[in-house]
Amino acid sequence: MQNLTLAKNFVPYKAQEYNQESNLYDLKDLAYSFVKLMYDHNMLYIIGPHVNIPYKFLAIRGYPQNFFCINLKIVYFSQEQIELEETAWYVPGLIQKVTRPKFIRTRFKMANGDVKTEKFEGLTARIIQQAYDELNGIPFFQGMSKLKFDFYVKKAKKKGLEINSKFYNHFLVK
Repeated sequence: MQNLTLAKNFVPYKAQEYNQESNLYDLKDLAYSFVKLMYDHNMLYIIGPHVNIPYKFLAIRGYPQNFFCINLKIVYFSQEQIELEETAWYVPGLIQKVTRPKFIRTRFKMANGDVKTEKFEGLTARIIQQAYDELNGIPFFQGMSKLKFDFYVKKAKKKGLEINSKFYNHFLVK
């Protein structure tokens, strides 16, 4: 089993495609480690960059089972949109309304090398879309105003939470 830990001061960045022929990882073992860490921290998903692995890996709590995928692509977005609140572990307490497609169709590789195309809807589709954005360097709060972010930082500091200052420089609309 891999000894994974969450990245300190995580900031989303564009992850690389993983070439399975490189054999850098025992993917079944890595999948198990991702899922274990996800449960240990009560998270809904973990991507490679969350654990300092620069590849497009995603573990997600799913129904009827958890799954681990490699090089996820969203190949279809529904026209119907839903606005809901989102948050993430790396910005504790920040909640932002985000509009996303109601369902998606994805294509990815499994740890055993099989390629799957799957349709997801509801909470699972939403989580996958947020993870997909993070794998491409886009946080869920992209485009938030500086005023709103400043308000969040002030509120978080009162609660004793530490906010990564890199978010100011890289993600916020000025």
